[in-house]
Amino acid sequence: SMAEINERASVSQPSSPPPGPTHEISQLADEAHDKLAALLQSQISSTVEEYKVIEEMNKVTAKRYEDMKVVAEGVGEKLKKLDITYESLRPYLRQVDELDEGTKRLEDALTKMENYVTNLEMKLSNLKQSREQRE
Repeated sequence: SMAEINERASVSQPSSPPPGPTHEISQLADEAHDKLAALLQSQISSTVEEYKVIEEMNKVTAKRYEDMKVVAEGVGEKLKKLDITYESLRPYLRQVDELDEGTKRLEDALTKMENYVTNLEMKLSNLKQSREQRE
């Protein structure tokens, strides 16, 4: 019957367009689009990975700077303590310098006395010799 034929025609597979230049251009465009999308996706992925690496490097650098800051603060505190200690020792260091000067003056005086005693001994020796020669 006619109704059956119409019904079969409506249920049958939609006919695909016959292969031709339009179909090839469409297929090439789809392939180009897919390849471009894949390329862009890989570039975006590599850029994201680079940013992650840079972020990690920044975190490590920030930690290092924090450590350096702590070390510098510790050194600063130790220098302050050292300065306070030096200031407390300054009077004693001055006394040591004064003692050193006094010791040098005493050594000079001792040298002069030794020279004087040596001269006296020589004079006494000469006097003895001259007395013995007279006798």
